[in-house]
Amino acid sequence: MSPTSYQTAPSRVCVSAFYREMAGCQWLVFKKCFFFNRLARRINRLVQHWCRYDGIFGP
Repeated sequence: MSPTSYQTAPSRVCVSAFYREMAGCQWLVFKKCFFFNRLARRINRLVQHWCRYDGIFGP
């Protein structure tokens, strides 16, 4: 093995691990955003229901 290929092999491994981590991180961020989006929609529905029937805009 030449010194050049020996020196570049670890950097290839690091780059590969970095991109795997980035993909994993993006998936985690997507899941969190999806969860908070669903939670926000539920809260919005509850607030609208409260305003319509029990709150200041109610009968």
